[in-house]
Amino acid sequence: MSADAYEIDAVVIGAGVIGLACAAALARRGVSVQVLEREGRIGSGVSARNSEVIHAGLYYPTGGRKHLLCIEGRRRLYAYAATRGVAHAKVGKLIVARDAAEAKALEPLYLRALRNGVEHLQFLTGAQARRLEPNLSAHAAIFSPETGIVDSHGLMLALQGELEAAGGAVALNAAATSAAIDADGRYIIEAGGARLTARILINAAGLNAPSFAHALDGYDAGLIPTLHLAKGSYFTCAGKPAFSRLIYPAPVDGGLGVHLTLDLAGRMRFGPDVEWLATRDPQSVDYAVDAKRADAFYDAIRRYWPALPDGALAPDYSGCRPKLSGPGEAAADFRIDGPDVHGHSGLVHLFGMESPGLTSSLAAAEAVADLALGVAPAPAPEKRAAVFFDRDGTLNHDGGYTHKPDDLRWIDGAIEAVRAANARGMLAVVVTNQSGLARGYYDEAAMHAFHARMQAELAHAGATIDAFYFCPYLANAATPAYDYADHPDRKPNPGMALRAAADLDIDLRRSILIGDTSADMDAAAAAGVKGVHYSGGNVAHTLTAALSAL
Repeated sequence: MSADAYEIDAVVIGAGVIGLACAAALARRGVSVQVLEREGRIGSGVSARNSEVIHAGLYYPTGGRKHLLCIEGRRRLYAYAATRGVAHAKVGKLIVARDAAEAKALEPLYLRALRNGVEHLQFLTGAQARRLEPNLSAHAAIFSPETGIVDSHGLMLALQGELEAAGGAVALNAAATSAAIDADGRYIIEAGGARLTARILINAAGLNAPSFAHALDGYDAGLIPTLHLAKGSYFTCAGKPAFSRLIYPAPVDGGLGVHLTLDLAGRMRFGPDVEWLATRDPQSVDYAVDAKRADAFYDAIRRYWPALPDGALAPDYSGCRPKLSGPGEAAADFRIDGPDVHGHSGLVHLFGMESPGLTSSLAAAEAVADLALGVAPAPAPEKRAAVFFDRDGTLNHDGGYTHKPDDLRWIDGAIEAVRAANARGMLAVVVTNQSGLARGYYDEAAMHAFHARMQAELAHAGATIDAFYFCPYLANAATPAYDYADHPDRKPNPGMALRAAADLDIDLRRSILIGDTSADMDAAAAAGVKGVHYSGGNVAHTLTAALSAL
């Protein structure tokens, strides 16, 4: 970097994955960008000390920044990695409950994840989880096929390359020694012997973001959050990998528990644990891994992998989370503080960008660019509404565990109701309890054959069902894979409707559920869908009346 003072459109503090993503997003919009990194290489802080997991978006409170940015960021990240040749793999994840009590604690997480719009989730029995991972000990598990892993350094190199191709630059060993807001609202930063003047300043300094904000002369210190540091250690595991997917326990205070992750070569590692630090100074963090912590790792891991051999773990590396909440406090959301918070045009601070920061990076960068440039974010595309139909007793006559194609008898107006939903541009989705599967009266192939007959007869009448969702679970089921009491998918629980909404991007507020039992109505209420009780007569007339009342 030249020792001369010069002007540039934007300065980004920090060359971690968030900072580089922000710089690339601004460069795509024609902004000249200089990134300042205090270390001698990119991504040597939080971005270099994590699990490299692409999170699906299960854990975060619905509607918060972590939820929304994780979902959007995950979708963007898979596409970006594929386009840019960044190594990644959608390996999937199991979140494991060891006993019935833990399983009940997992159910709200599953339902929240569905409300968050996480696609293709399944709540599995222990038998089903062990089919996927035979070495696993589990009473139940959430299966997230959208979870993956990524080469985080490869991602950062791709972002740096994109930035530089657009004329931007990254300066290493260039810690900001002073920063101020001048009378004209410009930002004056001194770093590496140079003086930079910019209209846009992005504070993406990770662990050092609060300290940089405090050093910014002219900024209100009362707006800067308190930083809490939580160290997390990782251990490698010798031997042949025992699992092909990521394995997570139920979440714990401050983190997601000691989980098993895989690198892109398939090697296993475990961590991170949670070690709250007394210091709030990122420069004083000791990243050495204490080998004695392995004792707690063995105990935690053997809860879901009892066969972990003695002596298999070895200290690997550690990281530190830039948390905005302390021990025992509810996890804080990301803080992306733009002009709407502090009143300074072009200034954006990113605080508390811990997990899922890597996953969220590309989506967060677009939000930061909008704030910095004063651009209103593009409205989200409108979701489709749906008509959810119960099956037996609503579409077809219920003959008692109806499953043979030749036994299909449509209820009056049922085909017309499906056709009416299609004509209105609404998705037609079946949500049906199928306890006959659990009781062993028929198998899934027979059920699918029955559904195929329904689709064939609907197609002949110019109608179609867009998706079938079924719940085969029951307490004390004759089929072990379906043995689960009060499964969250089984009506009156809302799981099937929520799964369909996540998979098909349905707006539940504009949707209805037609069913013939109180369980259907309770499931509708729990899902946030208008419930319509069918009590006989013409199903199409029932639907028409319901639609006119929406």
